[in-house]
Amino acid sequence: MSSIIEELRKRGSMTSKPKQEIVCSSQKNTGLTALKNMSNGLGELNKESFEQQITAIGSRIIEETSKIYYEQTVEVLFLIDKSGSCKGTEMATCKSYDYLIAKEKKENFKTIVTNILFAEGQEEVTFRKDIKEVGSLDYKANGAWTALYDTVCISIQKILNAQKKDMNAPKKTIVAIMTDGCDNFPDDRKKYSCSDAKRAIEMAKKRGWEFIFLGAGEKAHTEANFLGIHPDNIARIDMSDEGMVANFLAIEKAIQSVRENGKVDSSWKKSIQNLSLESKDKAKQLKLELK
Repeated sequence: MSSIIEELRKRGSMTSKPKQEIVCSSQKNTGLTALKNMSNGLGELNKESFEQQITAIGSRIIEETSKIYYEQTVEVLFLIDKSGSCKGTEMATCKSYDYLIAKEKKENFKTIVTNILFAEGQEEVTFRKDIKEVGSLDYKANGAWTALYDTVCISIQKILNAQKKDMNAPKKTIVAIMTDGCDNFPDDRKKYSCSDAKRAIEMAKKRGWEFIFLGAGEKAHTEANFLGIHPDNIARIDMSDEGMVANFLAIEKAIQSVRENGKVDSSWKKSIQNLSLESKDKAKQLKLELK
C-alpha cells in the first residue's frame, strides 16, 4: 500500500487543476462513478479487506489520473519563416516564442514540441522534445527564399513517421505555420508542389491534426486556402513587435483549445485582430527586454 501512496505523490503535479480534470473525466465517464462505488461500505470491512479495497482504489486513481494526463498531452509543430523579408522581427520573435514556451512549461500536462525554421531549406531547431527540455530560440531571418510547400510536406511526413513508431504518441497534434509571404521557391528547385502540400495536410487532418496559418500580406488567406486550411484557422498578421507578441499569444490560445477540446477554438486569433490590449501590454513588457 505504501508503494501506491508513493506513486500518487509522484503524480501529484498532474492533478493540481481539479476543476478542469473532473469535468473531463465526468464527461467521458472515465471511472469516477466506479471509484465512488468502490469506496462505499469501507467502514464495515475487516482490516484485511479494508487494505485490499484501499489498494484497489489507489490503483484505479493512478489509472484514471494517467488516462487524463495522456488525453491532455499535445504535440505542437512550429513552422516559422526565416526568409530575409522577415528581417527586423528577430528579437520580437525570439522573446514572444520564449514567453509562450515558458508559459506552457507551467502547465501540468505534457507538451511535445518540434520547431522548424524555414527559408530555402529547413532548420530543425527542436524535434519532438518534451517542452521542459526546450530552450530559448535563436532566430535569424537570413534566408533567400520561402520554400513553404517543401517545408510542409517534409515536416508533416517526418512527424507522422515518428508518431507511428511511438507507442505513447499524443492523440492531439497542432501545426502552427507562420510566414510573411507565399511560397516563392523556384519550381526547378522545389521537391513538392502546392497540391502535394495540400494532400499532406489533408492526410494529417484525417489523423485528427489541427492547423493554423498566420500569414502577412494580402495573399495570406489565398495561400492558406490553397493548402486546404479552414478560413477560421487563418489569421493575417502584423510583422511589428506588437504583432509578433499577438501572434504567439494566439498560438498559445490555439494550443490550449486543442488540449481541452481537441479543436482550435474560433476565438484563438482574438489577440491578432486589431492587436488587442493584452498583446500591446505584453509587447511593452517584452520591449523592455528587447532594448
